[in-house]
Amino acid sequence: MIAELNYKNDKQDGLTKTYDEKGMLLREAYFKDGQLDGSSKFYENGILSLEKTYENGMNTGFSWEYFPNGKRKKEMTMRNNKQEGLTRIYNEKGALLIVANYKDGNLDGLSRFYERGSLVSEKTYDDGVNNGFYREYYKSGVLRREVYVLNEKWDG
Repeated sequence: MIAELNYKNDKQDGLTKTYDEKGMLLREAYFKDGQLDGSSKFYENGILSLEKTYENGMNTGFSWEYFPNGKRKKEMTMRNNKQEGLTRIYNEKGALLIVANYKDGNLDGLSRFYERGSLVSEKTYDDGVNNGFYREYYKSGVLRREVYVLNEKWDG
């Protein structure tokens, strides 16, 4: 592995690039006072696979994962190395598959699941536990089934 490093006052500072043995770029990352700070990009076979934002060494802000074809696979917001807020997951063609909400790294609130652009189901989470309504929909968008879930078990 080969790395281009920058230092200021004996601490990593500025842009750092890491390459594999063949010279292919693996990572570009910004440091400030020895900690990750700013954009970090990761590559597989020379193709961008992941982007993260850091602040004072913590993954905070937007993160994106990519398929080898360049289409976005996942977009999420992070706070202190944990998922926070909306996360969207896509298939290789770019169609939306899942929209989920996270709080402090756990699923929290409504999660929606899609097939071919249509909403097929919804689940409600409370601190990572499936609690609340579970709904399934026909392709037409009409409600097919609604069940209340309590501690991961269907109630009734």
